[in-house]
Parts: sequence; structure tokens; C-alpha cells
Amino acid sequence: MCSSDLVAFRERLILWRDLIRRYSLPEGSALDLGCGSGVFSFLAAGSNREVIAVDGSPEMIELGQRRLGKEKTENLSFKCARLEQLEFSALGRFDLVLCSSVLEYLEDFWGTINWIKHALVPRGVLILSVPNQRSIYRQLERMVFRTTGRPRYYAHVKQRWKAEELLAALERQGMDVLETIYYAPTPFFSPICRLLGKPLWSDNLFVMVCRRAG
Repeated sequence: MCSSDLVAFRERLILWRDLIRRYSLPEGSALDLGCGSGVFSFLAAGSNREVIAVDGSPEMIELGQRRLGKEKTENLSFKCARLEQLEFSALGRFDLVLCSSVLEYLEDFWGTINWIKHALVPRGVLILSVPNQRSIYRQLERMVFRTTGRPRYYAHVKQRWKAEELLAALERQGMDVLETIYYAPTPFFSPICRLLGKPLWSDNLFVMVCRRAG
């Protein structure tokens, strides 16, 4: 991992750790959708009564279960399933749902958001992150992909958002947006834009915290 990637990883970890701690409830339940190896799932397990972590990759789930066995975290369980095939009604309802860099890969973005809303208890919280459409780096990346086919992962990205547009759309869906934070710095652009107080033009991602209304 190069130094810039390491800085971005640390920033992401610190940001999500803070958000998870602030919006968790000691007697609450949490769901981590697209959990990967469970980095945030384990953080959530330290602040919630129960956590369910879901990912479509058997390899990622195996990594999470290995750590689970070593650390003997009793209030965390892993489930291998693609979100499109998940039987959501069997999971129950949650005080907190985490979606870190996963929703952008789904065809049915709003179908998933609608399910999450109904899976949350009243006043439950969703923390999600998506690609920042305004990022200059993202725009250049898209142009390069159109001409070269690289980076290859971009072929799987279905959703990119401007924060104010996503905020308005979520509010129409009955979610109260509590805060929006830009992160994932890009070379050259982020130092300048952050200095000017305009990270929306540079950072690759933003995280949005919203609460189910009512």
C-alpha cells in the first residue's frame, strides 16, 4: 500500500469509527451491508448489543469469521449473501445500518434504500457512503475509463451522486439527513480544495448520515 493509499485508509477508518460510536446504542442492533472482512462490523460490535454482517464474497466472510474465532466476539455474526438475493425479512429490524462503498454497485439503488428504511426501527440511523460525482478526480477517471477501459472496477460502478441531490432524494423517501462529510482525498486536488474549504470538488467519497423519520 503506497503512502497516499495509507493516508486515505486511516482517514476512512477514523471517520467511520467516530460515526459508528456516535450513532450506536449500547442495547441496539446493527447491520453491516457489504461488510467485506468486517472492519466496521467489529467496530460496531464494540458499541452495540448485536451486529449482523453481510457480504457476497465467501473469501471476505471467511476472513471475518477467522478474526471472529480469534477474538471471540460473541455479539457479531457473519452471513454470506449477495444483497440482491438476501431474504431481508428474516434479518429483523435494526437501530443502525452501515453501507460503506457498496450501494454504488447495485442496479436497484432505491429498492435497497427502501428496504433499509423499513428495516430500521423508528428513528433508526443509516450511515452510507457513495462516490462523489463532483470530484474532479472522479470526472477525469470516468473520461479515462471511456477511452481505455481502465480502471476496470469502474465498469461495475452504477451510481454516482452529488451530495445535495442525494440529500433531497433521501428526504423525499422519508429520511432526515443529519450530516454529510467528504473524505477519501485525491492527489493534488484535495490539498488545494480542502485548503479553500471546498472538499466537494476533490474528495472521492462522501458519507451521509440519515435517520428514519418519525
